[in-house]
Amino acid sequence: MPDGALKAGNNYTYTVKVNNKELTLDGCEIGDWADGGSQNGEAVDLGYAYDADTKTYTVYTPDGLLTWNKAAQSDPTLNCTLTSNIDITGKEWAPVGNEENPYTGTFNGNGHTITGLTIIQERVNYVGMIGHLGSDGKVEELTLENVHISGYILVGGVAGLSSGILNACTVSGDVSGEDAGGGIVGQNNGIVSACTVSGTVSGGSSIGGVVGRNSTSGTVIACYRATGSVAGEYYVGGIVGSNSTSASVTDCYHTTGSVSGRYYIGGIVGSNSASVTDCYWSDSPDTGIGSGNGETTKVDDTTVTWQDAVDAMNTLLQNAGSVWRYELTGELPTLEQQ
Repeated sequence: MPDGALKAGNNYTYTVKVNNKELTLDGCEIGDWADGGSQNGEAVDLGYAYDADTKTYTVYTPDGLLTWNKAAQSDPTLNCTLTSNIDITGKEWAPVGNEENPYTGTFNGNGHTITGLTIIQERVNYVGMIGHLGSDGKVEELTLENVHISGYILVGGVAGLSSGILNACTVSGDVSGEDAGGGIVGQNNGIVSACTVSGTVSGGSSIGGVVGRNSTSGTVIACYRATGSVAGEYYVGGIVGSNSTSASVTDCYHTTGSVSGRYYIGGIVGSNSASVTDCYWSDSPDTGIGSGNGETTKVDDTTVTWQDAVDAMNTLLQNAGSVWRYELTGELPTLEQQ
């Protein structure tokens, strides 16, 4: 901070230490109280630090997160790292990245939770925390709790459309979309790994508990949906609504909670024309894949138990060189990083 009293009209910067690293905080202009000043002349913590060298916002308050959200509308390459849990209930959120300009930065939840993300845009496409995640984009180690998200086409809890990487993300709440709607992502053209969902996903076609439409060599691996309902008209699956165009679904499971619709309904995938390997489900419906073929097995706790499923899925994950493994410490498997 500068020596002496802060003067109105001047713009100041100062440094803070976050994780033992000095970061420069954007300054506030004293006299323009809306951007961080106060009428008694004291600077106010803005809730974030910005490192210009790495283009990274380090965020620890709701206001800090909303500042990143606004900045990323103009520059969708800006990174964000959370250092605390954040509640944005009642706050307005604009999806980051659109059809022409996808988000290509890294959003690192750092194991933290964002609560209360709400986006209601029924006739809008590319709806989610990230509207469109580009091939260089990444969202990882993030929990979204109590979300309320609705859109038209390409709707997901974390991303509407992703060609990048979604890793270790968890979503709870409700997500709805007319076409390509999923608890994690509406349409996946990239990689979705170690992601989990609970709550309600609903809509029209290609509706999935984790991914609505898995397309264009999209990969879904080691993901599960533990609770909640998935409902649509057709191509409805506990994990993926429709799986096509050289896409793959591997080592995933769906358990309690209904999967329902009019046509092509499956405990794992609604409609499959690509690869589904070593996936498990219990509860309803009676089939793992509504239309098409693949390796799905129903856990009935008699001929096949969840321990059987864990052993088989872990063998495949290990052979694939994955860092993730399933553990059965309770009634249902959970994921752990090795």
